[in-house]
Amino acid sequence: RRQIWDDYYFGVLLGLTGDAANAVTAFRSVPTHRQECGWEKALAQRASELQTLVTEQTAYIDTIRGIVRRTRSIGNLPDWAADLVFR
Repeated sequence: RRQIWDDYYFGVLLGLTGDAANAVTAFRSVPTHRQECGWEKALAQRASELQTLVTEQTAYIDTIRGIVRRTRSIGNLPDWAADLVFR
């Protein structure tokens, strides 16, 4: 059984490979999961935002790159020594 993160990450990966149509489908599945906690609602909102960006490859990749960098910062992980390359 798929969970909310499965659909979200699948959408992210499909978008990074340039498969916008299937990424949109995956992102649209995210809000169909339980949204009782604040993080679940936030993830559904993020999926909605990414869904609108995924057809603009450069903007999408820049957004994902920013998410990765912010997440590393929040988690007290070191900055990446090199640029994040998704192509």
